[in-house]
This record gives sequence, C-alpha cells and structure tokens, in this order.
Amino acid sequence: MQMKVLLMRANLPHVHQSLGIPLGILYLASSVRRALPGKCDIRILDPGKQQMGVDDIARYIQEWSPDVVGISGMTPEAPAIHQIAAAARGAAPSARILAGGPHVQAAADSVMLDENFDAACIGEGEETFPEMLEAFDAGESLEAVAGVAWRMEDGTVATTAPRPAIQGLDEMANPAWDLIDIPSYSRVRNMNGGLLAARPYMGLFTSRGCPYKCEYCHEVFGKSTRFRSAENVVDEMELLHREHGVNEFHIYDDIFNLDKKRAKKVCDLILDRGMRVKLAFPNALRGDIMDRELVEKLAAAGCYTTCLAVETASNRLQKLLKKNLKVDKVAESISQCADANILTIGYFMLGFPTETEEEIHSTVDFALKTRLHRASFFTVVPFPGSGLEQLVKQHYPEFEYDRKFGYFSTTSFYHWATGVDLGAIQRDAYRRFYLNPKRLWSLWRGYPSALSFIREASSAAYCMLPNLHGLREREQAPASTVPALLRRGV
Repeated sequence: MQMKVLLMRANLPHVHQSLGIPLGILYLASSVRRALPGKCDIRILDPGKQQMGVDDIARYIQEWSPDVVGISGMTPEAPAIHQIAAAARGAAPSARILAGGPHVQAAADSVMLDENFDAACIGEGEETFPEMLEAFDAGESLEAVAGVAWRMEDGTVATTAPRPAIQGLDEMANPAWDLIDIPSYSRVRNMNGGLLAARPYMGLFTSRGCPYKCEYCHEVFGKSTRFRSAENVVDEMELLHREHGVNEFHIYDDIFNLDKKRAKKVCDLILDRGMRVKLAFPNALRGDIMDRELVEKLAAAGCYTTCLAVETASNRLQKLLKKNLKVDKVAESISQCADANILTIGYFMLGFPTETEEEIHSTVDFALKTRLHRASFFTVVPFPGSGLEQLVKQHYPEFEYDRKFGYFSTTSFYHWATGVDLGAIQRDAYRRFYLNPKRLWSLWRGYPSALSFIREASSAAYCMLPNLHGLREREQAPASTVPALLRRGV
C-alpha cells in the first residue's frame, strides 16, 4: 500500500501575497519518486495560490487522510506554519507532521517546541526527506538520518548531525512539474512584481548557495555555492519550452552571476538553440559584479526585467551588515540595464540598527538619482535566528521580536527603537520616486502590457497613501527621543 504524502507551503492568503512556483516542494516530490519508486502517492498544496485558509486545509487533510504532512515556510510565515500544523494534527491525528524550509534552518529548536510537529528536516531535503519516509515506513527511529530533529517520547528534541550540502546538481531529478497546474500560476501575482511578458512561466534554480554573509539574510542553501552546468540549465529550459509550453523563465538563485562565465554561456546556449523565450530575475543578480557584456547577453537571450538588491547606500552600513556592496558599481549596472532596455527594480531596506535618518535619506536619494524603473523600500525586520536579530540585541538588549514587524507594516523595529516615523519616510520615498514624469514615461514605454503598468501604478499608490482602505495600522510613537547612539551614527 502506498504511503500518502502531502507537501505544502505555509503561504496562507494575505494582502501582499506574491507567489512563485513552489520549486522547493516540487524538488522534494521528485526526489521521493526517484528514491522510493512507486511507494508514495504525493500531492501538493499551495494555499496562497489556491486561496485556502486553515479550515480549508483541515478539510482537505481530513478527506484525503495522508500518512505524512510536510509543511515548508520562510520565517515571515512562522505563524502560518504553526497554524497549519495544528489544523493538520486535528484533521489527521495519526499522521506524521513534519516541518522544513528556511525557517526550520534558522529556528529548528523553537519550531520543535510545537508538539504538533513530530520531526523537522533541516537544510536541503532531497536526500533527507526520502530517508525519513523510509524510516517511518520501517517503523525505525530517525537516529540514522542526518539533518533531522525529532521529538522523543519524553518530549525532548533530538538532533542528528548536519547533512552535507548536495553536490552534483546536474544529477538531480527535475522538479515534479506534473503535480501543479503550470498555466494557473500565470494568473496570480508572481515574485517578479506581477510582471509577465510571456505565458506560461516557470521558476528555475540554476545554482544553490551564497558565499556572502549578509546579516539580514534567510539562509536557504548555505554558504557553499554549487552550480548547475550551463548545458544542464538550458536543457531544462528547452524541455519545459517544448513539452510544457513554457515561454518565460524566472530565475530564483541567490546569485546567478557569481560565475559570470557560466551565466554568459547560459545566454549563448539559449541563442544557439534558437529559443525565443523571456527571462526575468526577481532575485539572483548581485549588482556590483555585473558587467556590460553580461547585461547585453542577458538582453539578447530574452531578459526584459531584473532586480538589483542595494539595501542601503551607506558604506558604513554595508560593512556593518557584511554585504559590502560597492554602491557606485551598482549605479553603473543600473545604467547598463537601462541602456539594454531591461526594466530594473531596486530593493532597499530602511531602518537598520544604528542607522541615522541622514543615512535613510541618502538611500532614498540614491534610488532617485539612478535610472531605476521601479523601487521597493522595505522596512527592516530583525527576524529570529538571523544575524540581524543579534546585531539589534547588541544595541537594544530589551528588544523582543514582534510579529507586527513586517516588510510592509508601519509598525517597525526602527520606530520602536527611535520614535522616527519610518512609515512617513517610506511613503515620501515612493511619492518622490514614482511621481517623476521621466520615470513614468520609461515605465509606460518599457512595460510588457498596459495591464501590468496599471497594476504597478496601483501598487505604488498603495505604498504612497497611509491607511489606504483601512488596511494599514497607525503607529503610536513612543515618548522617548532618538537615542544618542543613533544620532551619532556609530
């Protein structure tokens, strides 16, 4: 009898939802199929995309009665991870409830305090997860499986040795694309800011890992960077294009261009094989290691939009955060993308610990002076388990993470720490950035469709206006003044 395995993301529907293809759990599904052929019946749930709340998930689980429920999520989704686990436990009391994904990587011990979870898969799961299923099927302990945490009979949590990072990415099975409706993902807002130039699209990982040590980062694939060969990447593209009708590819890597020679070869192979496709980078490119040749090759291969994560224009903060981005070089890369007619979005973070108001405004001014087409000004969130949380606690020992702190929320760590109305600064930044006739014209001219331009304009308007439709809460400023530490900027 087949083991029934349900895999899902903890992305419950919410206001700011952006949905990429669930590649992580699709890779898990394909790895189980390869390791345990014919032994498992696997299904995928994507609650945010399918507009399923906790009660809907519980009903689905009760009706299908899976033996194993795997829940994957990022740290911002931590509340949903636990809500779904509780619902799964109530709907299928005898099922094994497992946690995985980036949040578990950062906070496995705290996740396992939730008695609804039986075990957690820490790190990459393509080798670990099938071994966990084999242990369950054989009635054996997880002690021999590397990279897991589990709850023992006395309620304590045991952890095995870390599993080494997966090498030889070319040998991995392709994601289990048949478990999702690929075209339907083109009908919901994607990670690319909702932009699509061709339908349907598919997400790709062409590498894993990032060697940089940014304090705010959610570590997903570790610090050991591993690459798929250019041939292997384009083989996957060609297969998806030919057999599944995919016409656009979104690259989800940490840093696609870390190996520039390989990145350029991917572009060359797309052209050599005569593939007329579109490329987008909602992630994956580091701005200060771009060069004009790569930008031109990307454009020739079909790239029409990319993001460049700047975070801050302050060299002091770049060092403090261990990103060490060369900001002047990023400005040059932005201009190169504009010259190549690639729509470029800049990502910025406002309100770092010790950041002064002057430094915040210098970041906004940097965005305004560049040839960026779009910009997002996010609120800094010191998520539990991150280096940023530790940095905050060094300067503010009384700090405790509050779930109300969010990327888009007007309730921010910075406001708590300084009394500065960061929400007002954000709204002013969006107004100054988008209410620029030259930039609006470049957006209109460069957007793939009038509808996508209207959506971008609506999103920008939302960010400019406080309390739009009552969805944004009003901050109550603390009585304290700005700490001297921040005024000094040290």
